[in-house]
Amino acid sequence: MTDFASQGQTQPFNVCDLQNCRTHQSVYTCLSRGSTLDGTIIVQAFDSNKLTGGIAGSLRQKFRELELLDEITKLRYLGRIPPHVIGITRNELIHLFRCWKGETFVPKTIHSAIKWSNKNPFPLNPVTVDSLWTLIKQSKADADASKQAAMKRDTGNFVVAKGTQALNNVSNAATDQSIKRKHSMEEDEIDNTLKEKGIPWDKDNWSCAYDSMLTILLSMYIECSKTWKTEASSQSNVFLKLEQVYQQSPCTLPTMTVVQARNHIRDMLGCENPELAARGKTYTDVYE
Repeated sequence: MTDFASQGQTQPFNVCDLQNCRTHQSVYTCLSRGSTLDGTIIVQAFDSNKLTGGIAGSLRQKFRELELLDEITKLRYLGRIPPHVIGITRNELIHLFRCWKGETFVPKTIHSAIKWSNKNPFPLNPVTVDSLWTLIKQSKADADASKQAAMKRDTGNFVVAKGTQALNNVSNAATDQSIKRKHSMEEDEIDNTLKEKGIPWDKDNWSCAYDSMLTILLSMYIECSKTWKTEASSQSNVFLKLEQVYQQSPCTLPTMTVVQARNHIRDMLGCENPELAARGKTYTDVYE
């Protein structure tokens, strides 16, 4: 397993080959996967310079700039920065701040590993000018032509199957329209069956737990009816009873409202466990 794939995992027995790690970040990732020192195994020797040789210059500069931004934020909150120290980009803001404070200024809280000095300088970078953005407008005719070209497929290099006739091009226009029409019909059908947007709450006999669970299960029954009948209904007697009730709900036959279906299921569960399905202003745990 690579260091990338192991991120987020905890291994009681963590076997590491640190010699193949490219950076100190990779070494850290590998070693930190182990939950104990005794369970960490390093299979061979490795180059210690990956841990003691220092970080790359670009990464060091990034950490230094973050420290300067932290200092700028603190001083701005305290009202100790002049108005001209302001910038749209990080590069511009840090440049103006260092011009004001001096190139040798180092925040007091900075770690010694990234601190700069005359022997280990941190040069003042010039302000970088961003490239100007240009919005390319496409005419309607060009857009329509591009769309038509994308919908067609050149069949010049296709090998014709025996007994068939080659087509000059293949268009997905009709297929796309039929798919959109099919999806639209399915969405309308589901919307019509869920006009109530959930089951109304019974304020006299608190029904929060039943409303939340039965609304979800009703949606599953409507959208995945085939899977429900082959898998869910065989899991328990409760799911089988749910299927029997849902078959009479508004999504199939207008003989029972969703409120009546909820109360019916609640009564059935009450016969098996009266305390769990008690009526009145009492709570019921969804988990139970």
